[in-house]
Amino acid sequence: MLTEFSDMPKESKVWIFQATANLSKQQVSTLQSQLATFLETWEAHGKALRTACKISSNRFIIIAADESYHLASGCSIDKLIHFIKQLENQLAINLLDRSHIAIQNDDQLETYPLNSLSAVIKEGKVKQQSILFNNAIENIKDLETRWKQPIGASWASKYFNK
Repeated sequence: MLTEFSDMPKESKVWIFQATANLSKQQVSTLQSQLATFLETWEAHGKALRTACKISSNRFIIIAADESYHLASGCSIDKLIHFIKQLENQLAINLLDRSHIAIQNDDQLETYPLNSLSAVIKEGKVKQQSILFNNAIENIKDLETRWKQPIGASWASKYFNK
């Protein structure tokens, strides 16, 4: 069952899928429609999951499940990943590549391969105050407080000390 993102409890489980490039208006429209259809019927062990989703910055698909209502099981999570793979193929986008990180400088959002982070820092493309999107967060509370953080205060701060 799909609900408004703002109505979800702060403890709701979150999955973030990051596109490696900005999504077009057409892609966003298709994603919104297909996500709504999938989430309306997404269930675990025959029980409906209470869910919400949003697309942020034309780059991130954020899906939440209220696990106080019903837990998302391994099989239901597998169905979600399979669905995301279908979207990737249909729209010719990449949403499951965890080897890229998103960093915002002023109003510019860039995606970099993780293994190039040291180099882009040395080149001055990324500074300590640049905003890192931490897609490994677990719930809506973390989404609101820890998803976007200065890279110098994140797990990636170690790259500035090299």
